Amino acid sequence: MRSSIGALLALAAGITALLSGCDGEQSPAGSTGDTTSTTGGTGGTAGVGGSGGSGATCDGWVVENADLTTCNGSALLCNRRVDEVVFPTTHNAMSNIDDGWIAPNQPHRVTTQLHDGVRGLMLDTHSNADGVPSLCHGSCGFGQQPLVEGLGEIAQFLRCNPREVVVIIFEAYVSAQETDKAFQDSGLVEFVHTQPMGDLWPTLGELINQNHRLIALTDDPAGTPAYYHHVWDYAWDNPYAAETPADLKCELGRGSLSNSLFIFNHFLTAPVADINLAEQINHNPFFIDRTTACSEQMGDLPNFVTVDFYTTGDLFPVVNQLNGL
Repeated sequence: MRSSIGALLALAAGITALLSGCDGEQSPAGSTGDTTSTTGGTGGTAGVGGSGGSGATCDGWVVENADLTTCNGSALLCNRRVDEVVFPTTHNAMSNIDDGWIAPNQPHRVTTQLHDGVRGLMLDTHSNADGVPSLCHGSCGFGQQPLVEGLGEIAQFLRCNPREVVVIIFEAYVSAQETDKAFQDSGLVEFVHTQPMGDLWPTLGELINQNHRLIALTDDPAGTPAYYHHVWDYAWDNPYAAETPADLKCELGRGSLSNSLFIFNHFLTAPVADINLAEQINHNPFFIDRTTACSEQMGDLPNFVTVDFYTTGDLFPVVNQLNGL
């Protein structure tokens, strides 16, 4: 998020020599559930990106225990509208340890996050040094992946898991036109849902039956294409800039309380993300107590419970409890 970009850029100044010596080197691969091999620094992906993963198979991509009666892992969620569902969400999802990113926010790459049950992805887009639209955080020197490849991985996950609905929340520093081209070239566009302003959200079951299983939200207010929804027309959030547990606030940050979706920010940045910070707030009872208290105070269901280091602590138990599962 924007609050940490200055700290990241400052950190970059001290590691330029390191980065220049590491360009193109392959970063450590492999984690539980890993299905692709990527290169650190340049973010190249084998067998998945471009043309929606043309030629790729679903070996290793299929989520266990999903059948024709479930929606995002539970039959109980099928008849609930999007705004009635809680999605486990990762902050700066692209920034991860597996691919060798500097100052990462997550332990694993996006493909593993999806396999593990994450269904909301916060992604930042920037143009890299060559002008290529890429997934980066602040400076592409910290780590990057071509946007078309990253979206191609998400498309392949959806193609192999027809009962799953995924939401992307973009912090965009590339144009809507460039983003749309990446959606088209990656094949992800075939799954997009367009939500008319003022209409009730469809249920997960309806999205699955229509095969419109990708919802794209963005802070870019450009308004085109139609599926690229301006997030603050549909959602609101609580303040995201917190360095200590005491800094976490339950009040309106951005958007309007009349909007139907609640983005619940639950992460610390001091000055960048760190697993030790996640250890302070990602565990119950603190996590569930804060989430339920904020929900009751604001009178709204937190639809996107957003964390750093999603495998640390109790993200999935908290989401299941909020969903009544």
